[in-house]
Amino acid sequence: SYGIRGTTLYRTSNSGLTWSGLLNDSTLDLNDIKFSDLKTGYFGGHLNNITNSNSYLKIFKTTNGGLSIDSIYTGFIFPITGINIKNNIIFIFGGRSLPSVSGLHYSTSSGSNWIATDLHKTVKDFSYVDSGNLFTTVSTGGSGLPFYKSTNNGANWSNIGSDIKSYEIEFINPTTGISVGSIGQVHKTTNSGVNWIRTTTTFFDSYFWSVEFINSTTGFAGGSNSLYKTTNGGNNWIFIPGIPGEQIEFTDVNTGYVVNYDTLYKTTNCGLNWINLNYGLMGQVNGMSFINNNTGFILASPVKKTTNGGASWTNIYTYRGYPQCIYFYNENIGYIGEH
Repeated sequence: SYGIRGTTLYRTSNSGLTWSGLLNDSTLDLNDIKFSDLKTGYFGGHLNNITNSNSYLKIFKTTNGGLSIDSIYTGFIFPITGINIKNNIIFIFGGRSLPSVSGLHYSTSSGSNWIATDLHKTVKDFSYVDSGNLFTTVSTGGSGLPFYKSTNNGANWSNIGSDIKSYEIEFINPTTGISVGSIGQVHKTTNSGVNWIRTTTTFFDSYFWSVEFINSTTGFAGGSNSLYKTTNGGNNWIFIPGIPGEQIEFTDVNTGYVVNYDTLYKTTNCGLNWINLNYGLMGQVNGMSFINNNTGFILASPVKKTTNGGASWTNIYTYRGYPQCIYFYNENIGYIGEH
């Protein structure tokens, strides 16, 4: 497992019992981690003491599971907020506020060479559907996050519609996708994003931050104050009272976890009932990574581990900064990072 502490990148190879620092740079903030296999991974972020507007970029690569890390050049000159790897294509995206924006670059050569796309906006979220089809939400300096689509791996982009304000995108298959966003909006496409139909009218929550489908029909959408479930592919949604869901993660069709700030809930019957797992958990929960139904890690203070599905937790690491993300490749190897 690997983690980012903003200025420091940590790695564990014994399920979080001990952590070793891989990278320590006081000028650097790391924002995301992605691995294409057990040995090859990418770490992206930005400099935190900017004096040159063309020096924001920082991206690193390892080919030996973090034993050594090399800086790579991409031509991306603004902060990297996210990395995505699909079909051996590496995508990096991000930027900063208008008018200085960057967008999305990609590499088909394991990071040796990078191609800039024509999406010159600050990319907030990214979804790769199938060969060539990509979707992003971008910041335009106004309210909501407009929605863009590419059919040629990001070389060219078109605005899908100003009425779709998306925060997260989930595709069930190459043709069917769900977008959740502001004003309780949920939109669905059944033709690879050519057309989108709003499937909600009025929801209790002003914003939906997350969406996750566990199969072609059953999925969950959540916000700061609410959680909803669909059993017909997003056509209709059922309100689940008392359960917030800013982050949603299912390990199988029945077992799932949701997090909202300092609250963690678990279900073992596909959302029919939820158990509060907050006992023993203190402070804000900034992320979670579950390997299976029983073993998982949460990014709290300190980082905690469970081997019995959240019935009990063990403190495994105490950090000094603000945690950004947590990523476990398997039960033993993972990374955490702070800002």
